[in-house]
Amino acid sequence: MERSDERSAPNRTHVLTCPRCRAPVALGFTDQTECQKCHERVAIPEPVQKRRDNFRKLEAERRHKDPLWALALRARPRFYLSPKLLASLSYFAPFVGIMVGYAFAYRFGNYPLAALLWLWVIGAIHLLSSWLLVQRKPLHVRQLMMAQQPSEPGLFPMCRVCASPLSIPAHTPEAAASLDCSCDHCGADNIVGDAPIVTPRPDLYSIQSAYQEVFGGLMQQRMDRAYPFLLLVGFVILGGVSFFVAKAPQTPLT
Repeated sequence: MERSDERSAPNRTHVLTCPRCRAPVALGFTDQTECQKCHERVAIPEPVQKRRDNFRKLEAERRHKDPLWALALRARPRFYLSPKLLASLSYFAPFVGIMVGYAFAYRFGNYPLAALLWLWVIGAIHLLSSWLLVQRKPLHVRQLMMAQQPSEPGLFPMCRVCASPLSIPAHTPEAAASLDCSCDHCGADNIVGDAPIVTPRPDLYSIQSAYQEVFGGLMQQRMDRAYPFLLLVGFVILGGVSFFVAKAPQTPLT
């Protein structure tokens, strides 16, 4: 029987539950499945099988055409996107600038050029670190879409929204390519793989809501793209001003 809030609360919807313990069961790929909680064998009615197969086909086609979903699938935790590396770049930028300024200008007595190089190198490094920070955002979207890890080894992963078991062909040759799936119960999209390293957000039901949460609105996205270059322009102007100020002739006090 459908509850009064079921249509407005997809995370509470269960297509098939165990007759013994009432826990949601994975719909599997045949006409039977097993409850992960009490190991009761559960028969899957033929209408549920047809709905399951048709739903999976349509959802896979939809995800395949979704550019935001493709962006999340391509995201990977690259070493050059690690927070420690990005924080180190910003921290060491002034020291790298000092070394460049000393090597190419200061030791030759060209102090204006040394100041210019110092500020320009800092600006270039901040441009790189700011740009890499923006490149980390699809990885955060991917993390928000990751399925929950199973409570015990050998069990199916769980839906990130309703915590129902997901049906994953773990022992078939296609398993390596099955990086994403939809929950048979609540319909939420999940990426199956590594354990998520962010706090689960069941309120972010769709990839669009997760993308909006990470990237912000249109104005915020434009600012994020422009900020690294505005920062670089600021350091370039500051370096030029420092160069001309240091080159200005000095009048001795009388």
